[in-house]
Amino acid sequence: IVLDRPIKAIGLYDVRVALHPEVAVTVKVNVARSPEEAEMQAKGVDVMASMFERDEAGFTEDYDPNAEPGATAEVQPEQEEAQG
Repeated sequence: IVLDRPIKAIGLYDVRVALHPEVAVTVKVNVARSPEEAEMQAKGVDVMASMFERDEAGFTEDYDPNAEPGATAEVQPEQEEAQG
């Protein structure tokens, strides 16, 4: 196997395999964390971009990065009915 650079990320890569000094082939390598992810990549889905989009969509305005793990958001009842 002839690598121009190490493969360190999820994705599809063309890798050259030298079988003999006069015989070499290029194979497509699919680096994924699961068979499902590999299938998605094979269909042309950018798994990393879709993961980022899914994570971004999961955050709301109520997100508190300083909250304790497992804590839930407290809903204020319209600020105690407008203080009054």
